[in-house]
Amino acid sequence: MRKVKIVLFIVALWAGAANAAQNVIGVNFYESSTPADKLADETADGFNNWTDSTGSISGTNLVILGTDGLVTCDWSCGNTWRAGNNATSEEQLYHSYLDDGGSGIHITISGLSDWIHAIGASSYIVRLYHSTDHIIDTTHYFGPTEITDGTNVLETLQLQPADTWTTNNGDMRGFVDSGELSEDVIQINPHVTFSGDTVRGCTAGFKITAVSHTTANNPNPEDGEEDAIRDVVLSWTPGIYANTHNLY
Repeated sequence: MRKVKIVLFIVALWAGAANAAQNVIGVNFYESSTPADKLADETADGFNNWTDSTGSISGTNLVILGTDGLVTCDWSCGNTWRAGNNATSEEQLYHSYLDDGGSGIHITISGLSDWIHAIGASSYIVRLYHSTDHIIDTTHYFGPTEITDGTNVLETLQLQPADTWTTNNGDMRGFVDSGELSEDVIQINPHVTFSGDTVRGCTAGFKITAVSHTTANNPNPEDGEEDAIRDVVLSWTPGIYANTHNLY
């Protein structure tokens, strides 16, 4: 029997214009008494569509910009605080933050499954921004932060001293990224502590980036497969934003 080698080319035709939701979203927490901390439509960490928290110590159903209203954020904390400069957009991002103490900080983000489905993604990465004006030594800044699905711990993130940087008055700032997540609802719970402890649980904001594949993948038969059945039903995982795929 003559062997036949299958080479399958699948081209995804771009259709991104039809998707209004964006693949990066974020919320910054700022104090209402410092309007310069507001970041909507300003660039920080390569992103210019920040959602303002309105400066409250708690909030319910805050609609996150860039999601077509699919994703909302709830949060609560003992109080907000601010430190350092806020002359640039990056400084403004870190300038105000949800402060720890009491029962700690609790952030819930809902509707993520519908959002990533709307843009054709399969998962997302969470970036947490931490800030504090309280420093003990070079090894103790921020405690661990748990990301949960409400019941199970998905990841425990720990900002390392090497990932931090100082501003005026020695205020500490830094960010840490999660791995890929896909849960519809996540809760962010920084280390619960009290002001003056050796580690803090302050959170200045978060950014969520969708993880997407722009080309078709997982073809069946596999690329280069030999002795493939001639009447096999061809299949593949479509690329995101694709209206159609061309098969060669």
